[in-house]
Amino acid sequence: FGAGMLEIGTYCGYTALRMVTAIPSVRITTIEVDPVYVIIARNMVALSGLAQSLEVWTGHSNYMLPRLAKRQIHSQKLQYGALYMDRWGSEYHEDFVALSSLGLLERSAIVLADQVLWTGASLFLWDLARRDNCSTRLVPVSVKDEAIEEDYISVSSFYVGRNHCNLLSRDTANLQLEVVQPPLSQFERLHTGAELFRERWVDSCASVPERITFARNT
Repeated sequence: FGAGMLEIGTYCGYTALRMVTAIPSVRITTIEVDPVYVIIARNMVALSGLAQSLEVWTGHSNYMLPRLAKRQIHSQKLQYGALYMDRWGSEYHEDFVALSSLGLLERSAIVLADQVLWTGASLFLWDLARRDNCSTRLVPVSVKDEAIEEDYISVSSFYVGRNHCNLLSRDTANLQLEVVQPPLSQFERLHTGAELFRERWVDSCASVPERITFARNT
């Protein structure tokens, strides 16, 4: 895992703690923009006794990722071998492009993104589908939400060279992402719609019927 694993979207720290418990030899860095959730997550980490394996950073990924890149350079640490994104899906693509351009991910990294359907991760999925150096599967997950009952986690395995494809086990998913070079304009429209809905969601202006319609049409 190189320098460890990076999570974007800590919330209360539940997922990060589950991951560090499952793979105790890997150090996890997680980023959360909401300072209230950061306080909760840091207290959860302290109570768990896993602070030596898990660190919580405060701030938006737009500002935190460049800071992480500088830290990696100064400390001569390796790149992250795994990435888990758990925020609004329309922002996944921006984070993924930034991570790639900053050189924070290993060339053979594992990239996971939560709830790519109803949060509108269309541009991110399009980017993955057009790449010939990764294998991506969509893993169905149950969602306890009145707007949608099922969503998907995308699991992407990157590899170096076409002859060294690190294919994921077929046991991990039953749906293969097979979109090949679709018209970008369609996905840009979906992305724009998802961003507009995200603003309404953050401002608590979106009604339940609107959420259901958006989830079904994404």
